[in-house]
Amino acid sequence: MQQTTSNKSYRKIVLYTTLPSNGEYWPQGTINISNPSKEIGIMPMTMLDEMNLRTPDALMNGEAIVAMIKSCCPDISDPWQAPLLDIETILVGIRVATYGPTLAVSTKIPVVNEVHEFSIDLSEAVSNLTQGTFKQEHVLQDGTAIKIRPMTYRTMTQTNIKNYEQARLATNLRSTDATEADKIAEIQKAFKQIASMTVQNIVDQIVSIKTPDAEYSMPKDVYEFVTNVPAPVAQEIKAIVTEQNKIGTMKPVNVQVPPEFVEKGAPKTVEQNLILDQSNFFVLS
Repeated sequence: MQQTTSNKSYRKIVLYTTLPSNGEYWPQGTINISNPSKEIGIMPMTMLDEMNLRTPDALMNGEAIVAMIKSCCPDISDPWQAPLLDIETILVGIRVATYGPTLAVSTKIPVVNEVHEFSIDLSEAVSNLTQGTFKQEHVLQDGTAIKIRPMTYRTMTQTNIKNYEQARLATNLRSTDATEADKIAEIQKAFKQIASMTVQNIVDQIVSIKTPDAEYSMPKDVYEFVTNVPAPVAQEIKAIVTEQNKIGTMKPVNVQVPPEFVEKGAPKTVEQNLILDQSNFFVLS
């Protein structure tokens, strides 16, 4: 990332960043990368962006994040279509453009159960993204060839909402007066919905499947294939999709534990996950 400065008083692009995808996998018309360096420009957040990020419902359904990306990234017209391998680079870029590269983080140190506060440089943290080039074509152990695409931000958001709804349902069931039989029936229904959603997510990321006998590219045919092949084949496809979607995501950072905690039995280092898609990452307290 390269930062630029300006004497203008109104908002303008202050940072340029290269996306891991280089603009690939975005549907036509959803992003504009016309410069030779394939960078996108990023502007700081506005007060309205901050206010939206304090709205729980807008955060839950993804609307606040999408509105923020559209506000800060003029080259992106439809953030819902962003492939996951680009999302964390975009979010870090917006945070750096707005508040600078320093991020205050706190973590609980095991053994001593003490909270340790420290700072990280987000410009350097970007280099900690899971490296690699998204691989579209894969050959399964049985010879089946599949072509995949990254999960989009819309699909990820919809998945998170469904998972939250199912978790809330399970919590509510425990506090109701429903019979055990009714509770079991509802839980089984929830598990079926989760299983169906998992399959649909995999199907949405498959462009085509080619076997020695046929080739499938229509969504209904791909769904039929994934739901009817032997479980090990379906699990192999799921593992490939899951692994590829890790590219571009932030790996945990290693934190040096203060000596006074180490002397009390704490480890010398701990891992801290950086959760980017939430209000406390973007809104200063």
